Amino acid sequence: MKIAILGTRGIPANYGGFETFAEQLGTRLAARGHEITVYGRKHYSTTSAPTYNGVNLVILPTIRHKYFDTVIHTFLSVLHATPRRYDAILICNAANSVFAFIPRLFGTPTLVNVDGLERKRKKWNWIGRQYYLISEWLSTFLPTAIVTDAQVIQEYYATRYKKESEMIAYGAEVARRADPERLLKFGLQPNRYTLYVSRLEPENNAHLVIEAYGRVKTDQPLVIVGDAPYAEDYIARLKSAKDHRVKFLGFVFGEDYRTLQQNAYCYVHATEVGGAHPALIEAMGAGNCALTLATPENMEVVGDAGVIYKSAEDLTVCLQRVIDDPTIIGEYRHRAMTRVIERYNWERITDRYEELLARLAGVKIPAGRPAPADSRSYPLYAEESPKAKTSILDPRSSILDPRSSILDPRSSILDPRSSILDPRSSILDPMNYQSSAKIPLWRPAAALLGEHRGLVRSMVRRDLSSRYKGSIIGPAWAIITPAVMIIIFTTIFSGIFGVRFGAQGGHLSFAVYLFCGLLPWIAFSEGVQR
Repeated sequence: MKIAILGTRGIPANYGGFETFAEQLGTRLAARGHEITVYGRKHYSTTSAPTYNGVNLVILPTIRHKYFDTVIHTFLSVLHATPRRYDAILICNAANSVFAFIPRLFGTPTLVNVDGLERKRKKWNWIGRQYYLISEWLSTFLPTAIVTDAQVIQEYYATRYKKESEMIAYGAEVARRADPERLLKFGLQPNRYTLYVSRLEPENNAHLVIEAYGRVKTDQPLVIVGDAPYAEDYIARLKSAKDHRVKFLGFVFGEDYRTLQQNAYCYVHATEVGGAHPALIEAMGAGNCALTLATPENMEVVGDAGVIYKSAEDLTVCLQRVIDDPTIIGEYRHRAMTRVIERYNWERITDRYEELLARLAGVKIPAGRPAPADSRSYPLYAEESPKAKTSILDPRSSILDPRSSILDPRSSILDPRSSILDPRSSILDPMNYQSSAKIPLWRPAAALLGEHRGLVRSMVRRDLSSRYKGSIIGPAWAIITPAVMIIIFTTIFSGIFGVRFGAQGGHLSFAVYLFCGLLPWIAFSEGVQR
């Protein structure tokens, strides 16, 4: 299959969960013989190579702003991806659902991973929260199908919007290897520090963890991994803490990140918003005793494989107990790794996405090698050196078918009482969506318009005459308005900000891309308004 992954900052991962997800899923699908393309953002790109581990890379510009970074880049990515005839497009983040209809107009099915309830994040103002709320609703009918990564989120969409979704969890590697040499660069020793990993934003509660740790009697450092591009004030307040045991490492990725996870004494998770949090699953896969804030999403992930707390005071008590009694650590390490093997195995998750994307694209794929289901098929010991072994338990270690009656002129689709456009309708359910996804929507629509061209012509004339009645230049406004928009946008973004499409792209190519994007957007907005 030819698959595009949109809506992330790109790979290799150097920011957060969606980027790690795109890297893990993309490289694994590429290894199975699929042609995978991941779209990334220019200011996050760490490589100039056209590929990464078999995955094609497309780097596009965007506007570096908290409210525009993601949506502008995804809009440009959709415009770039649509004419390239992918078998399916996977879009990350519900905020990008508004663009999912564009590829579908040209016969490409779209799958949106909605993530968690982003509108609850404290970093968004009222406008941002309302945009995310609207995006949730749009995600129930604009894409072909949606994916949730936690049962709590799946139930939310089913209850609030009556929308069924595929629940496919996040994954993690399962390993724990001592690496004291790599830890030296951070000034740390194996099993001698407590780890916290998250973007440093208020709803992830780094301040709560620092407050609780301040009352814990230990000389072990609290290592905080993470940063945030638009939370300078909050981060400054965190770093103003007087506790010398708190070490801020910023963003850490790759082997350094794995080493930090696999050598921690215990792990603290305090995030309260979102679905299944990647860092928590990764910490469990690394054999950590995870102390986890009691939210439905977190408790779904950790089950009985972690220590649950409800407040800063409760966290202090739990941390002191775990640090004072190392025997607790061994039991929870075993439970955590076993749970990840059984529920969050990357190969099994890749199987699920491969099956779903193939179903949407109408493609049959050969049965792949099944992922190990038995936890005993994974080694519970890792080589520390050629001569020594260290136990991980040791704390010291059919809607588009032209034959369908839906497109029949006599169909009730134009009846205002029809439920065909109801977001709760099962007609867009991925379980009912087979090879018809490959039939472009415009073909049967064009046939229908041609059959009734006389009616369409008279309706257009009446609309133009009534809309521009009394205007000096009349219907010419229908051409002037979008032309002026293109000129203004091209001048600002291409002329002033220097945005380009490709290495050789100039002002003209930017204007052409913009024109191609404005046409479906104007058509869509006019249809909604009327």
